[in-house]
Amino acid sequence: LRGKLFSAILTYRDAFECHLNAPYELDLVTEAAKFLIAPNPFVLQHLECFYSLGDRALWLEMLPNLLDSKCINLEEDLRYRETVSLGRTYLCTTGNISPLVDVAELLDRVIGLMHENVADQWIHVGTVDSNTLMHLSSRLSLLGMTDKFALTGILDRSCYRCVIQGARVIVKPAGEVDTGVGALEANGWQIPLSV
Repeated sequence: LRGKLFSAILTYRDAFECHLNAPYELDLVTEAAKFLIAPNPFVLQHLECFYSLGDRALWLEMLPNLLDSKCINLEEDLRYRETVSLGRTYLCTTGNISPLVDVAELLDRVIGLMHENVADQWIHVGTVDSNTLMHLSSRLSLLGMTDKFALTGILDRSCYRCVIQGARVIVKPAGEVDTGVGALEANGWQIPLSV
């Protein structure tokens, strides 16, 4: 890319996950791009801590439904939602549950919502850090809740949207880096957000 004229659209994953796992790639793109465009201001605020963006940084507000692929297979996506949820009502968390997340507090909130009959199951649409997953699994096992938790891994955008839109509530874990994406999606898809 060096010596070429290009602009870059920076997502949550570029700014945070890539920054941790492949910083040299982010360095190259961020320093060489003519314009840096982000779907929310928190991504740019994060990058401005490490790079000189100046007038190159642009924030374009995009509702999630505008980001979807044109190739949506609604029937297949709904079938996937039904498979993951086992036909039960569910609440969702999204993104990556990492050591930054207060797992005990998150579990307390999930259990509280289940006791209030908001949902019967917890689906995490995303990934979990391996050590955190071991900790979370042991807590779920002690609470007799292993059958009430499902982990999807990374999904394509249309399937992700389909699963999220079926949720009774989106739960935002305490300690998670706040990028504003959860609030944007909850608002855009009219799903209650628990913070």
